[in-house]
Amino acid sequence: MIMEFEKCKHCTEDCPKIKIWTAPYLGKNSILRTKIFFEKYDYIVILEKRNNYYQLVTAYVVDRKDRREDLLKEYTKYSS
Repeated sequence: MIMEFEKCKHCTEDCPKIKIWTAPYLGKNSILRTKIFFEKYDYIVILEKRNNYYQLVTAYVVDRKDRREDLLKEYTKYSS
């Protein structure tokens, strides 16, 4: 999932619905984080772009309904 996320552009019918978006960290446009949310399993991976590679920031199971809803709202806002 981490190694191939840049190749994922469009979901297909058999896609497990991985949502990918980029957001500024703490509102700072100079620090961008890529969020990869595997909705089927409520699992998120957050990467930070460095000079020529991505650094893993965190990865965890989203076990709270409100956090899941916040992530989906953030993705919807990004994709609009």
